[in-house]
Amino acid sequence: MALSFQDFADQLSRCAQSDEEAVAFMEAFARVRLEVITKALTAPLDAVAAETEELIAPDWSDNDLLAESGIRRDDLAGVNDPEKRYLHIEVAVARRKSVISVFLDMTGLSDKQRGDLFPLLSTERREAERSAIAREVQRLNRHLDWIRSRGVQPEAFLAYHRNLGIHGASQNAGGAVGGMGAALAFMDALDEISPGCIDTINGAPPFAPPGRSPEEIAEYLFAGSEKEREAKRIRILALTNGRFVVFSSDPDVSIFMPLSLPMSATSASKGKGRPKVVTYTSSAEAALALYNKVRQQSAARRQSLHEFAVGEVKTATDPSNLHERLALGSRETKIEVNCDRFLLMALLTKDLIEGGSGKRSGRTPLQNRDTVRFSDVFNLHFAWGWDGARKRHPEHWEAFKARLKDWCGL
Repeated sequence: MALSFQDFADQLSRCAQSDEEAVAFMEAFARVRLEVITKALTAPLDAVAAETEELIAPDWSDNDLLAESGIRRDDLAGVNDPEKRYLHIEVAVARRKSVISVFLDMTGLSDKQRGDLFPLLSTERREAERSAIAREVQRLNRHLDWIRSRGVQPEAFLAYHRNLGIHGASQNAGGAVGGMGAALAFMDALDEISPGCIDTINGAPPFAPPGRSPEEIAEYLFAGSEKEREAKRIRILALTNGRFVVFSSDPDVSIFMPLSLPMSATSASKGKGRPKVVTYTSSAEAALALYNKVRQQSAARRQSLHEFAVGEVKTATDPSNLHERLALGSRETKIEVNCDRFLLMALLTKDLIEGGSGKRSGRTPLQNRDTVRFSDVFNLHFAWGWDGARKRHPEHWEAFKARLKDWCGL
C-alpha cells in the first residue's frame, strides 16, 4: 500500500524533534563514542611495542645490504637500535607484515597514499622481484629521513595512526548501537502489532540488553570476548507467517519472503561434479544465508526472494550533513529494489525537514524531490523510544507500526 504525497508529508512532519530532544540524542551518542575513545586512549601501547620488536635480526654491518636498503653507513653513526630507525631490505624481502606495517605507519601517510607510493610493501604479494622491493625500501627510508629533517621523529606517527583507528572504532561503535536501537524498535513494534509473531531471533531464544539507552546498549554490546560480542548482534527475525526481517548493511534492513528455502537440515554425499549441499539448522539461518548471497545483486534478489521493504538506518548526529545522509541512503533507488524504501534517521529537526531561516534559509529541506526515492521517513529517536519518545510522539509510533504491519503482512 503506497502512501499518497499528502500522507508522506504528514508522516514527515511528525518526525521533527524539538531542540531539547535533538540535544539529548546528540549527547547520548557523544557519550557512546567518548566511552570508546577514553578506554582506547588509556590502554597501553604494548601491541605497538611488540610489533617493533618482532624482527629477524638482519646484518647491519653488511654495506651491500645497507646500500640496497638506501641506508648510508654514516646514517647509523651513534644509533643503538637501527632496526627501529630504518626498514632493512632483508625484513622487507621476508615479508614480515607486522614489522613493515609499523614502518609504513611511521611515514605518516594515509592508507591510500601508502598503497600508491609503496604498493609492494603495502600488500603481501610474494612474487615481486627483490629489486622492485628494494626500490620501495629505499624510498621509504629516504622518506623517514626527510621527516626527521623537519624536526619530527617518525615514531610520533605511531600514536597518530593509533588515534585514527580509535576515531574509526568510535564511529563504528555508534553505528552498532544505533543498529541495535533500530532492531529493538522493530521487535517492540512487531510485538505490539501481533504478539507472538516473532518465531525466532538469530535462531536462538529472544534476548535484549537490560536497558534501552544508547549508553546501556553500548555497555551490553561491547562487554565480553569477541565471540560473545558477536553473538549479541540481532541479525534476523523470523516471523511465524514466513516473512523475515534482516538487519545487515547496504541496505541496513530488509523485509522479505524467500521464493524457495530449505526449511530443515539437509545433507548429501560429496562426489565429483556434484554441488556442495549447505546444511541449515533453522529457517532463519537459511534465510539469512540466502539473503547474504544475493543482497548486493538486484537481479539475483528478484529471482530468489520477494522484498516488501528495504531501509537505511542513519545514526549521524550532525545537523549540517543532511544531504550526505540522503546520498548515503540512495545506494539503490526504489526502482532497482522494486519495493518500498524507507529511511530511519537519528536526527530530524524541524529545520532539516522544513528548511532553515535567516542565514540558513537557502538550505534545501527534506521536503523536496530528493526524497522521492523513499516511500517513508521515520525518526530513529522516536521509534527507539528509550526516553519516552514513543509516548511523547504517539502518532509517529503508530505510523511506524502501521507501515511495518503492512510490510510484514500482519
